Amino acid sequence: MGAPGSSDVSIERLRTLIEINSFINSSYADVNTLFVYILRSAMRLVACESGMLLLSRKEHSMLRFVVAMDPSGANMLDVPLPVNASIGGAVYSTQKSMIVNDVTHCSIYYKTIEEKTGFLPKKMIAVPMVVDSECVGVVELINKISGEDFDAEDLA
Repeated sequence: MGAPGSSDVSIERLRTLIEINSFINSSYADVNTLFVYILRSAMRLVACESGMLLLSRKEHSMLRFVVAMDPSGANMLDVPLPVNASIGGAVYSTQKSMIVNDVTHCSIYYKTIEEKTGFLPKKMIAVPMVVDSECVGVVELINKISGEDFDAEDLA
């Protein structure tokens, strides 16, 4: 390895992406195990406090939390997320990632999650999960451990 610095971070991120790719391409018996692995890997890549993986429920125009890794994760699984009034919903609808470094002042922040779970996200990066040109869900990564803002490198 080279000298400490950003090149080490890039090497670590590359290794993590290779691991994710290998896991996805291997045979797996339980899709929930795959979801947990994807979310944990993404959290490791951007060094964040928590993360959620949401899948679409087209018949209800809602997203549902499938995996939630944060202090209130179990509570979050019961909260539907509307596609037309949330950050995750906007990412799902547009199939475009978002970086929101001041969640509470974002016009599409869905406060019901905070009210029901007591979990307050401050900063978020949300990325669509696209399969065959169709968005099937969203990965949300919350609050960098360092307290810094999410940036384009985290998004990449």
